[in-house]
Formats: sequence, structure tokens, C-alpha cells
Amino acid sequence: MPQLDPLFYPSQIIWLTLVAVTLYLFVSRYMVATIERTLSQRSQHIESQLQQAQNKRDEAERYQQQHKKAVETMQEQTRTILQQAQQDIETMQQEQRAQLQDSLQQELQRAEAAIQEAHKKAAQAIQQEAAPLVIAIADKVAGVTISPQQASDAIKKVS
Repeated sequence: MPQLDPLFYPSQIIWLTLVAVTLYLFVSRYMVATIERTLSQRSQHIESQLQQAQNKRDEAERYQQQHKKAVETMQEQTRTILQQAQQDIETMQQEQRAQLQDSLQQELQRAEAAIQEAHKKAAQAIQQEAAPLVIAIADKVAGVTISPQQASDAIKKVS
């Protein structure tokens, strides 16, 4: 085997060194540069993706804050509308109560007036009916004859 012969060691060392240096130069110039370029592109792509993700996150947070403000505004408007509606209802109820109370008061006054009128008519009817009875009672019990005017005056004094 010529590889193990010490006579060929110097030439083998020279060729080994020459091949190693050439291989090293080839790998360092072309292969490493290509790998570095790929890693650099990959790193830039990852950074751009991270930046886009951060931008999307910021945008989502802005939208969320806008949505939250819109919801709060709507809730406040809803509360205001409900309070206004309650006030309107209370006002309407008070007006209706006042109208009803006025109506009932007028009805009560009419009823009282009708009762008083009926009372007067009943009293007059009683006086008209009682006058002949008073004349007859006075004649039979006391034996006194009285005029219808006297009987009417006597009834008015009693009632």
C-alpha cells in the first residue's frame, strides 16, 4: 500500500493541505455565504412577521377600545332614555291622576247637588202630603179646625 509508505508522506501532506484549503475556501465563500444569506432573509422575514403581528395587535386593541367606548356611550344613552321615559311616565300618571281626581270631584259635586235637590223635593212632597193629615189629626184629636197654611207652617217648624 503506497499510502502507508513513508516515502509518499510529504506529497500526501501537500495534497491534503491543498485539498483542505481549497475545500475550506469553497465552503467559506459559497456555502457559508448562501447559508448566511438564507438565515438573514429568514431573520428579516420573521422580524417583518413579528412587526405585522404587533401592528395587528395594536390595531385590535384600538378597535377593542373604540368598541368599549361605543358600548359605554350606548349604555349611558340607554340610561338617559330610560330615565327620561320614567319621568315622562310619572308626569303622565300625575296628569291622569289629577284629571281623574277632578272628574271624580265634579261627579261627587253633581251627585251631592242631585241628592240635595231630591231631599228638597222629598221634603216638599212630605209637607204637601202631611198638611192634610195634620188638619185631619188636629180636627179629630183636638177638635180644632186649622187652615192649610197653618198646617204647612206647623210642619215647617217641626222639620
